[in-house]
Amino acid sequence: CATEEEPGEFDCVWTRLRLFGTDDGQYIGVAEDLRDLRRVKRKIETLADEREVIGFFGHSELAGALYRAAGIDETWKPLKPEPPDSAQDKDRETEAVACDGPSVAICDKTALEQRIASVRKQGNRRQLAALERLAQTGCTRALTTVEREHLARLDGLGCRFPNFAEVVQALRRQLALCFLSPDHALRLPPLLLHGAPGVGKTRFVQELARLLDAEFQIVACNTTTAGFVLAGNDSAWSEAKPGRIFEILCRGRTANPVVMLDEIDKMRAESRYDSYGPLFSLLETTTAARFADECLALEIDCSHIIFVATANESRAIPEPILSRLTAIEILPPRREDMAAITASVYRDLRESEAWARAFAPELRDDALGRLTSLTPRLLRATLRDAMAIVAARALESRKPEPVTMALEVEARDVEVALRRSTARRIGFV
Repeated sequence: CATEEEPGEFDCVWTRLRLFGTDDGQYIGVAEDLRDLRRVKRKIETLADEREVIGFFGHSELAGALYRAAGIDETWKPLKPEPPDSAQDKDRETEAVACDGPSVAICDKTALEQRIASVRKQGNRRQLAALERLAQTGCTRALTTVEREHLARLDGLGCRFPNFAEVVQALRRQLALCFLSPDHALRLPPLLLHGAPGVGKTRFVQELARLLDAEFQIVACNTTTAGFVLAGNDSAWSEAKPGRIFEILCRGRTANPVVMLDEIDKMRAESRYDSYGPLFSLLETTTAARFADECLALEIDCSHIIFVATANESRAIPEPILSRLTAIEILPPRREDMAAITASVYRDLRESEAWARAFAPELRDDALGRLTSLTPRLLRATLRDAMAIVAARALESRKPEPVTMALEVEARDVEVALRRSTARRIGFV
């Protein structure tokens, strides 16, 4: 077992320590206090590198033993502790990998180094791990830029989402402004897309980020119970950790990712747990440039982040937040628009799924006509189920030969898929 001498994050004796490797090169650390088997205290954290492994388990030799026992890397070499004022700290490379395009500093390098030295003396390991991770990735981030081809892609997006025509026009005007700036950096004002459930808001934002070649992150606001989810806990709390905004910038490659605030109208606005609190600063360029995560007490420039919020009911959003957003209502697509949307969803499936390439390049007219009566949300699931029905029928009729001809979805397959979907929904009532 490992004993922590100083009070704080680990103020008890942990009797079980485990380390697991992940496919993406990270590690999962698990620490359990088994003194009271009726209520086992368990601490789980994702760890990015050797330094975080040591920080979590608190001892390099112990961490090394776990590292080897997990079979992750037989060449483990424990990191030597460094004095706070060592030359290595001062010379540590904190700048991001050089890029050809424009870049910005998301925090002050000197302020970061001073904060690291202060937190190291205090012995707060979670804070120190987060700050050192930022130092390792660098204080500078690239900026995604706007090119002429993005304007052409935007036209294609408008064809695939006809009911987002007003949004596409607004985005085209903003991209034209970005293209006129000397650095061509992608900059968009905070946007709110509100409308009935199932009209395609989430998928539109995802596709928008993809066509702009921008990093994309989703913040599920319906599960954001308090402001610390975005802005971090106060460091006085033993379980304090940085918020989502810091993590997005720290782990990301760019300073202007697209961050979707999904279902922002579902956030809590109570006086004690006001989830909207951090957004008052983040949605204003001036204050966002000096945003401070409560856990780290370090100012970070978040003014380049592109926030796109979605909501079912804009009236549920507090007026001060609503006034910071450019709100556009998204109406359900018209029947004539659904044909283009259905064809787009079908093409997306054929491009994204290997099995879907066994199907014909275009939908049959009878299947297309039946699918156009559905909402965008129900459309994709129904079409996928219908294609599965076709695949099963083809395998049964051609056993044991593989399917070589292009499969086609028929109206009858859509009807069967719809009946199954309806039966599943009724079963949960």
